[in-house]
Amino acid sequence: MAKAVSKKVAKAKKASKKKKKAYKPCQQMILDLENFEAPDNGVYNVKTVMTSWNAVTRRGDSEADMALHQQVVRSSNSSGALCHAVTIALNAKAEQDPAEAFFYDRNMVSQVFKQMIGGTYQADAERLQDDFIDGYIRDHPFPEQYKRDFILRTSDVFTKQYEVSVTAHVVKSFTSRIQDHLMCYMERLAWSRHCDEHFAYVIKTGAKLLQRAGAVQDDATAAAMVEAFLVRPRGSDGQQQLHEDWRAAMGSGLTYIRNRLQPFRVAPPEGFRGGQVEDGADEDEDRVDEMGTFFKNIYRDKPRVLHTEAAFRSEDEQYRVAKELLWTSINSDQPYLAKVMTKAEAQKQLPAFRTIEPPAWVMENGDGDLTEEQKVQWCGLQRRISDIRTALLDARRTPGTMFPPKRFTLLPVVELHPMMLPLDDRIVTSIVGLALDKIQPVVHVPKLKDFLSAERGTRAEWRALQQEGVHSCQVRKDWKTRLTGDMTERGWWLCMLNLHDKVRVRVPRGAERSGEARMKPLGRKLKLAWGGIRCLWGQQWTIEEDLSEHADRGPPWFVNNITTDGLQVNVTLATKRVETVIPGVAELIEKGYTSIKDVYKADTHTRGLFGSAAKISDQLISALNAKDRRCFIEATGVDAGQILLYTAAAARISSDTSPEDFKKIQPAFRSASDHKFLSLSKAWRKFEGERRRDNTGYSDAISQLSGVSMRTPGGAAAYTNTLHSHFITMAEEKLSWERRRKSFDANRAKMRDISRMAVQIAGRSAEAAALRKFGPEPEEREALLTRMRDNLAGDRRTWTRVVFFGNAQFGTVAEVLCLVRRSYGPSRS
Repeated sequence: MAKAVSKKVAKAKKASKKKKKAYKPCQQMILDLENFEAPDNGVYNVKTVMTSWNAVTRRGDSEADMALHQQVVRSSNSSGALCHAVTIALNAKAEQDPAEAFFYDRNMVSQVFKQMIGGTYQADAERLQDDFIDGYIRDHPFPEQYKRDFILRTSDVFTKQYEVSVTAHVVKSFTSRIQDHLMCYMERLAWSRHCDEHFAYVIKTGAKLLQRAGAVQDDATAAAMVEAFLVRPRGSDGQQQLHEDWRAAMGSGLTYIRNRLQPFRVAPPEGFRGGQVEDGADEDEDRVDEMGTFFKNIYRDKPRVLHTEAAFRSEDEQYRVAKELLWTSINSDQPYLAKVMTKAEAQKQLPAFRTIEPPAWVMENGDGDLTEEQKVQWCGLQRRISDIRTALLDARRTPGTMFPPKRFTLLPVVELHPMMLPLDDRIVTSIVGLALDKIQPVVHVPKLKDFLSAERGTRAEWRALQQEGVHSCQVRKDWKTRLTGDMTERGWWLCMLNLHDKVRVRVPRGAERSGEARMKPLGRKLKLAWGGIRCLWGQQWTIEEDLSEHADRGPPWFVNNITTDGLQVNVTLATKRVETVIPGVAELIEKGYTSIKDVYKADTHTRGLFGSAAKISDQLISALNAKDRRCFIEATGVDAGQILLYTAAAARISSDTSPEDFKKIQPAFRSASDHKFLSLSKAWRKFEGERRRDNTGYSDAISQLSGVSMRTPGGAAAYTNTLHSHFITMAEEKLSWERRRKSFDANRAKMRDISRMAVQIAGRSAEAAALRKFGPEPEEREALLTRMRDNLAGDRRTWTRVVFFGNAQFGTVAEVLCLVRRSYGPSRS
């Protein structure tokens, strides 16, 4: 009994010590990371955690929390609607004058936001002077209900992102749009060879080469590139050559594209930097130097780039229209015959039988599934109709209808959806102010002299108004204290969100949900859940001690930034965590798989992304040949497809491993249909259909907007007029809470399914089973384990797993020629 009492006293003392260790509320946050000295191989870690507002909301003053949440939702809706309207206006301006320069100046774009909401300017403030924008805003006024809750600070954040997206949309897509334009141009030049077997391949590769030849400085170099393309041996035997007609077509194409790209080959001003090389262009260093001027110029002269793209789009539109008319005529003469499973579905396909007679059983009354014989007969009918449609296509196709470029908008367009508000200290302060105005508006009390001279009332009425103003000030002061809560300069989110406490979040029962909150959170079966962010549980939002004390166990995470739309909350955390840099990851993010050049070495790497694998040492192979359950290298082969997203099979590596070993194990796979179901893509399409059926105004707006497009030359005026007439209807539907909830559920479901696929591809961790011991180890096995630890990378590691994509050759297993995606190291759990 005495021991139990002493334990309780000890626990109480420890608890009191923890309480005494209070933290300073205004201490620096991210800047404290500078105190932590990471080793040379350490990296600065940043990660984003997605959660819901209900899981991290502050719990205390329910009325204040509700007021802030409602204001966040309203401001998110206003910002999303205004961003959409501004990008539409900028596209209309680009249609009228694609050579305008202010599209790429975020200060000028920010002025469009201010003019659209009717903001005021200071006397010395810079103002955008553009007659078209002024006339557009006058003819298409932005709805007043979305102006009141807009926070001007969000326009500054949006314009920074928009500047990046404009560069990606206009400049980084320039080379691909040149290639698309050249494909259509070359198709018309070489139409006499369109019946050749490899016509499409030659057109695609030829257009890509012409784009590069049009960018080099020297004419002789460009001509040599085309000549090398024409005389290059082709075919499996290397004896095939291109027809002479291709020489004339390629020569005309080279002359055409060099004339069109001539302004981009002019040497830029001395000292200009910023030109970037397209993906894969570093294969030939000399050619990169030749095209360096071109890439510098497209970043320097963005208005000329957009003007050239607009000209290409205008020239290619007739061929896109011709292709649409071609398929319209084919579908009219011979409709497509879809796959069916029941007789009722087969009877709906009767209009497709234009040129052949339908089977007798299709005309019979009744319902039910098709028999096996009927399914086989229907597949035969599908092939016959497909052959008829192909014959019609070959007979009616005209030059330019095989590869017409896709339509595109001149500038990026933000979809009409709630904006993810970046919750910095200024935006949070604005949200508090807007919420305060909704709760208690400011009462303006004029001077007595002005009140009487304006004949607004008597002295008694002015005194009553004065008393009302005093009461309003006191109410606003009390409410401001409640709304700001624990908010500090560096803890700007504390008035809204509680990220660090592990608290129980009760999910309301179905009977307690009403209206908008009736939808059950995705995958939630229990009535209770944990709130907060798991990696922040038990931590304070700022700390006192030196971060160097965390070197052994890793420093804590700090809140870097937060974005939210009132439902989804994205919290970006930062820390200096000691981790080895994973090879291949940076290259994958920048340029894709083709840029990964590192070679996997089993005795060096524990994880990473590699382009090939080095020879396995003889000592390691001898240890693998023992085929011990704790000593292995497992290779998982993944074949990506279309009907099946992937098929993955695994096998243990030894000296006698062959491709047949991968066929002995039941493969893991995921079909495209299952992925659409698990990621809620099908549910989202069903929801969209239901909304169009139930909301007639929204359905009418969609049907009218489908008849106009900003992707077609000259279509901006018709699209903006149609959108403006239905803007409020579209905004009410697109910004509704139910649609926001569906979108959030779909995002979480997609991320969850991708995680499941990653686990299936990589295989579940074998570490727990591999490290399980039953009694003492025999001497021979201990020697085997020692050899594995000495020859395999990792902290006393005896196994690893490698995932490769594409073909892999396992000859003598001395080399694995494959694309290794990841090899799991000792941190795998």
